[in-house]
Amino acid sequence: MKYLKKAPWLAAGGAFFMSLVALLPASQNPEARIAATSQPSHQKVVSKDSYCALEGVGEAVSVAQVYDGDTLLLEDGRKVRLLGLNTPELGRGKKPDQAFAREAKRAVEHFFADGQQIWIQTDSQLLDKHGRVLAHVFKGGSMEQSINLEQTLLESGLAWHVAVPPNLGLAPCLANAESKAQQAGRGCSG
Repeated sequence: MKYLKKAPWLAAGGAFFMSLVALLPASQNPEARIAATSQPSHQKVVSKDSYCALEGVGEAVSVAQVYDGDTLLLEDGRKVRLLGLNTPELGRGKKPDQAFAREAKRAVEHFFADGQQIWIQTDSQLLDKHGRVLAHVFKGGSMEQSINLEQTLLESGLAWHVAVPPNLGLAPCLANAESKAQQAGRGCSG
């Protein structure tokens, strides 16, 4: 939200971009391919104690690579940007890593290490300006019995919550996860 207050043109630009993408034929329109395989589910948050999930179905996926704490590559070639958070940046060129950047990446790699089924679930906006799928990521035998990656990173203090409209379906739950890390003085949240 804080980004839109500084640059309200982002929302208009995003809407314009999405309308252009929708005009592409399905073979050139990654959003159409995503919509065919996963249903945006932004209606209601499911609360299982303190579990962050949206009501609806997720798409079973396989992760090929972890780029950093908030970006993944799926085996089908799609890049996924986690919703609802930001993690410290890994250094590039002569720039050093931000504090906790390596820890965040290792935590994501560890999240996937046990070989459980991985699920993605979209919210309102399917793609970002870089063409990455915007999604929540889970692991578990089914969506109903899964663990939310963003919630895990936030509660560990390895990320901070970022609410960017229109993808606000889990914003209250993820803000609560960040608050837990802050109260405990963990990582970059503390």
